[in-house]
Amino acid sequence: EPQSVTFVSASEGWVLGTAPCATKPCTSVVRTLNGGRTWQGIPAPIAALSNLGRGQGVGALRFADSLDGFAYRPDLYATHNGGSTWNKVRLPGPVGDLEAAHGVVYAAVRGSDSRERIYRTPASSNQWSLVVGLPAGPVLPSGGLPGPGTITLHGSAAWIFIGGQLYATQTGTSWAREPVPCGTFGVDSLASYDTQQVTLLCGGPAGMGSSGKVLYSSHNSGASFTRVGQAPLGGIGGILAQPQPGYVFIATSSGATWIYASSNGGQTWQ
Repeated sequence: EPQSVTFVSASEGWVLGTAPCATKPCTSVVRTLNGGRTWQGIPAPIAALSNLGRGQGVGALRFADSLDGFAYRPDLYATHNGGSTWNKVRLPGPVGDLEAAHGVVYAAVRGSDSRERIYRTPASSNQWSLVVGLPAGPVLPSGGLPGPGTITLHGSAAWIFIGGQLYATQTGTSWAREPVPCGTFGVDSLASYDTQQVTLLCGGPAGMGSSGKVLYSSHNSGASFTRVGQAPLGGIGGILAQPQPGYVFIATSSGATWIYASSNGGQTWQ
């Protein structure tokens, strides 16, 4: 049963999930080298499969390239030989979000003081360090983790949400706090087509399995945003994807799940 998917090219990808086994944990990883036409099992971290980061184990998977992969949420395991072996990585707390690009990996970590902080490492090693130039977030709720969508990467550019504020960098060495036009709405996620064209999703108050979803577009890496449209109410919050300049997708859920698609930058949806 699949739970998390990660691809490093159109042909090579991995899925983390669970499969029948004689001895628990039954956490499994399968890999494809032909775009998903066939799959082969590879070694998986010896850890339980976590549901939404609850308890211990891993619930999500990211590979940075063919060799360097990371299973996380809330624990963190790393491989640097394509999954042949996995080692548990010690960070100051559980990992809520993790993304990789341009040979660099970022992770959002809940510290011992329950505040969110961002750490970074070269993808090929476990040389994690606190990202300089970003503040610590506010205290997270008891047992809470940084959510998916905290980190967005494109090449050397990065966008990080901490405490409802957006921070951006083009190089990873200096960070700028960018304006967030959400108003009374909260920040849900951000997607980037390239280092300059990004889209921001703001979520309204939730109720009866739905919430407001307003999109804003930026053509200067987030230095300014323009309101472009409102997505359907069904589902609470959501995660954005922007594979082409005018194409935006939202994955959202409550009791059911939806994917909303727009071919005009968020003005209309299906």
